Amino acid sequence: FLMGDYSTALKAARKASTLNPKNPYAYYYEACIMNVCTEKTFEEESLFEEEPSYEAALSLLKTSLKLRPNLEEELRREGFLDEVFSLLDQEPKDS
Repeated sequence: FLMGDYSTALKAARKASTLNPKNPYAYYYEACIMNVCTEKTFEEESLFEEEPSYEAALSLLKTSLKLRPNLEEELRREGFLDEVFSLLDQEPKDS
């Protein structure tokens, strides 16, 4: 992901979540890739069943944070999902 090879990173994130569905980082990195691909043309569109969107990235981020809520501050500091965290911040907080 950090090297910009989004196709390989997406495949790796999906494989990681398949092997361990409780791996919050797999969902996080898939969300990061989804986020990047909402802003760019992606050469391998067939990797996505639906068009990439911030909302889809938000769903993945929520899965990641549900698995490990204490990651939120660390993931915010990384800065890869600023737009997605903005959507998360706009949602009503659970009581």
